[in-house]
Amino acid sequence: MKKDFLLNWPKAFAAGARMVGGKGWNLGRLHRYGFKIPRGLVLSTFGYETFINANRLNGLIQITAGRIDQTNVGNLEVEEQLADLRRKMVESPFPQQVAEELFASLAELGILDKPLAIRSSASAEDSQAASFAGIHSSYLNVVGKEGIIEAVKNCYASLWTPTAVAYRRKKKITDSEVMQAVVIMELVKAEAAGIAFTCEPSTGRGDVIIINANFGLGEAVVSGLVEPDQYELADSYQSTLVKKKIAQKQKKSTPDLKEGIKYVQLTEEEQSKQVLADQDIFKLALLVQRIYEALG
Repeated sequence: MKKDFLLNWPKAFAAGARMVGGKGWNLGRLHRYGFKIPRGLVLSTFGYETFINANRLNGLIQITAGRIDQTNVGNLEVEEQLADLRRKMVESPFPQQVAEELFASLAELGILDKPLAIRSSASAEDSQAASFAGIHSSYLNVVGKEGIIEAVKNCYASLWTPTAVAYRRKKKITDSEVMQAVVIMELVKAEAAGIAFTCEPSTGRGDVIIINANFGLGEAVVSGLVEPDQYELADSYQSTLVKKKIAQKQKKSTPDLKEGIKYVQLTEEEQSKQVLADQDIFKLALLVQRIYEALG
């Protein structure tokens, strides 16, 4: 297969997870089945390979990774070695050809100057063997060429945090099996966001839909900063709302010009207010069911 740096959603689907990572491939799958996906593309794992080779980082990666196993991954010395590797990756120049192609493609999509979500999409993510959920970095509200390149390099470097390496060692996934693609897409200006499950995540019960939601962007929920609202529905053709837990939410994440995103205190009214109206809970449950039927 021809190696491309950049792939739109249809091409991401065709390329597969090895080339565009778990997130990139699943976005391609959703697009293929007619779901509404924000404008964007995937910078493939070939871009990561090109970056590593251009900066001659392979030797340092192999030496550093070769010293780490399950018994020492939490040691201070190992953490310092990984921090040094990440620093060198972030400080290394980004290949000009890749950058120019990336900026041209984003401009063609009409989103080069828009706020973007830039998310790691590792080649072993969202597989049957491993999920890597929340382990690799994502950046929200990224604006401008310099910010885009910085975010991409930080996504690359997040392969080499102690948490990421420890997870690979635990799952017996070799470092060479995991390369980093990066999803770059227009940021959704969300009034509320969160996570939806087609089963009960702690028990695996498959007859319920669980929705967690908070005001603002989803980062406050994903990072565990807040206890979100939780809505439980019976998973059936006519979903019924079985249980609602309205949490005492303290903060929300919002776009910020200087910091990308920031956490702001919710008002007293918002803290005890239900995040999603009942009709939106049912709409979301239906969407979750459609996705499950399409993707399995």
